[in-house]
Amino acid sequence: MERIHVLVEEQPFRADKPSVTIATSLSDSVNTLKLLTAKAFGVERQQVRLFFSSSELENEEATLAALEVCDGSEMILIVRKGFPFELGPFGVVPTSWSASDIVWDKLVHGSRNVFHIAQQSFARTSALHAMEDCFTEFPVVGQASPLCPTTLNPEARHHARIPNNAAHYAWCYPVPNAFFPSDSGVFLSLNTDTT
Repeated sequence: MERIHVLVEEQPFRADKPSVTIATSLSDSVNTLKLLTAKAFGVERQQVRLFFSSSELENEEATLAALEVCDGSEMILIVRKGFPFELGPFGVVPTSWSASDIVWDKLVHGSRNVFHIAQQSFARTSALHAMEDCFTEFPVVGQASPLCPTTLNPEARHHARIPNNAAHYAWCYPVPNAFFPSDSGVFLSLNTDTT
């Protein structure tokens, strides 16, 4: 099939990433074009939304020929932002907590991943001591999601400030009886060594 060149421009326009010309074929699918676009713009495939002739290219299996794309066609790229397409960046604050500072409840009939943190645990570092006033009751009782394997590549881990040796992660649900001022930038997240 004939080789063609498609001009892709990201919207909103970015001065650091002008339009990119992508070499492809009329027999290629929309999915293939999205993969090439993701690579050219340095984003994940799931973040790519392409528009041609004012319509979003949603049928992943359609060929470019079937969509009447031709050499020199222009497309608009919109990069999906935010969760679940992007995470972080997260700040990692080292603490002197030990495994005994966080007590995890284990239920006989399944696990709710409930944890308890005693008040004295917050006095160990200045970063944690600053959080102490955000809680109205002690011990702090919270719930976390089940553990999931960490699957990000080293570059994505670096960008999100996730340690390279992190094997698992869990989300910490909002803690009851806690008040974090909206401008504080403070969120409670737990990262423990599960090995």
